[in-house]
Amino acid sequence: MRTLGSWIAHDLRARVWSLLALAAAVMIGVAAIMMGAAGTARSRSVIERTDRAVNSATVIAVPNLPGFDWRPVAELPEVERLVNFAVFYFEVAEVGRMVGGFPPVGESYQDQMERPVVLEGRMADQDAADEVTIDPAIHREGIDVGDTLHLHLVDWVSGSNAATDVQVRVVGITKDAFFTWEVQPTAAFYERYRNYIGGDEALINAIAMLKDGDASVPDFERHLAEIAGQPIDVFSQAESAAAMEQTIGLETTALGALTLAVAFEAILVFSQVVIRVAQRSRSDVEVMRLLGARRSQRAVALGAAPAAACTLGISLAPVAAWFGSDVFPIGLGRQLEPSPGRMFDISVLSSTAVLIWLVTVGII
Repeated sequence: MRTLGSWIAHDLRARVWSLLALAAAVMIGVAAIMMGAAGTARSRSVIERTDRAVNSATVIAVPNLPGFDWRPVAELPEVERLVNFAVFYFEVAEVGRMVGGFPPVGESYQDQMERPVVLEGRMADQDAADEVTIDPAIHREGIDVGDTLHLHLVDWVSGSNAATDVQVRVVGITKDAFFTWEVQPTAAFYERYRNYIGGDEALINAIAMLKDGDASVPDFERHLAEIAGQPIDVFSQAESAAAMEQTIGLETTALGALTLAVAFEAILVFSQVVIRVAQRSRSDVEVMRLLGARRSQRAVALGAAPAAACTLGISLAPVAAWFGSDVFPIGLGRQLEPSPGRMFDISVLSSTAVLIWLVTVGII
């Protein structure tokens, strides 16, 4: 046994650089497999995690009727919570075009439903008319937290068509929830500039959380039509989520298939490399046979060095996989991801590491 240990130690020292190269190759290959597996799991759960983070409303109701009275709607038995928003477009001088930014009307909404995911900065104070948040799309156009924006508004209520330029400050970058438009004003902004948004004839629509969720949608649609005296467009968030789920499902399937292909190719390549590394020691192991080493001892000596290199590579792979995990999810899932950046999915990474290690042991 002492001879076996001495031989293994000598073999490791003699081939340290080639074994480190093998360990690095194993780490890269296994990390790619882990990234694909973890990315697939992350993409598959993105809708559920986003809904949990945002606490999405059940429906969006859009009568688009000037001066529509929402008070009877808020008192419907199936309505748990209702928040109004004003349909509003304005020109932003810094981007040179019209953008949409539908300010909430009335009480704050952020502690109950449609809570935006804050990517940078903070949420706007709903009592501050000069604070706004922006979405990632307009951020990519060069607008950032701390910037001052100039909004061009026109007073079409008084008949004067008087225009004014309003300065607002960007305090955060948000996404995923309803109130995360390109430039998102506050409830105080609506109150201060009502004449520029339509005054009493403004188009006020609503998002609503229903007590029984989607099961309450038919009752809500019927009651809303009765109050309005005409059919009203009601958009179910669940239907929108189902459509997005289908798209993400296709993306996840493609990513999973690619991961399996990479895993299969990696196993073929690694098996050949490991076998060649082990065969280089075969002649030296024959010396151990002449010294009286048993067959089991010779087998251990033959596989010890590649096993050690593969174990080192597999052990480091989760760190490399975590480092590259910020490229996932992909496609639509990436737009919805409520926690963008690196993610360490210990269950997926550990199970993948164990599975690959068992396959490696089988090869050796």
